[in-house]
Amino acid sequence: MRENGVTADLVAPENREEALDFYRTIDIYLCTSRFEGGPLPVIEAMAAGCVVVSTRVGFVPEVINSDEVGILCPVNSAEPFEGALMDLIQNPRKRIEMGSRAADHIKRNWGWGHDRGRIITAYEAVAQDPPTPIGFQILRALLSCLAGIIFAGRRKR
Repeated sequence: MRENGVTADLVAPENREEALDFYRTIDIYLCTSRFEGGPLPVIEAMAAGCVVVSTRVGFVPEVINSDEVGILCPVNSAEPFEGALMDLIQNPRKRIEMGSRAADHIKRNWGWGHDRGRIITAYEAVAQDPPTPIGFQILRALLSCLAGIIFAGRRKR
């Protein structure tokens, strides 16, 4: 960015409150990553009511699961970002409404413990299954591996 005349510094909040204060000062958040595991800042920005324009990386497509709560763009392509930004800048009502829907979406679906009920149900279901004798587990794993080898050999022919 500096090679192109843009002066930019890394914004690294020191604590949670500082991060929240930052998100409250913006209404559009860009995630232009080429690779991400999450990213958590997308969820934080949406929770604060920002419209997120992001690449389709990590689990972002699961978080932004519709055009109603954010905008997804392809990796390595500036034009979709430019178009999305221009649309949001020129349509403040759309920007405000989308930011509000994003915050509601995160609070409903991505808050701490959002999967708690499903996880508890899964654990309870597994806990009710009778224990499998260790010998059977090894035999089942061995048979599964053998089947994989056999079927892989047949596909090559």
